[in-house]
Amino acid sequence: MAIDNALDVCWNGKPDEVAFLVEFMLWECSLDQAPEREEVIEWEKVLHKRGGKFERYAKLCHDWLRQNP
Repeated sequence: MAIDNALDVCWNGKPDEVAFLVEFMLWECSLDQAPEREEVIEWEKVLHKRGGKFERYAKLCHDWLRQNP
């Protein structure tokens, strides 16, 4: 899975693909590779719209945004 299509993964990915993307990009990659705040806002919106299993990942985005103003 290429990280450059992150928004597509958020819209169309399976839960395990979304989990990898969100957890890696928000908590494990270096700061110079971390996504821009605006990008994470879009991920959060998309994952919230997808609902169900994806709500957990929307919350991770929300938490990251709160911790990284």
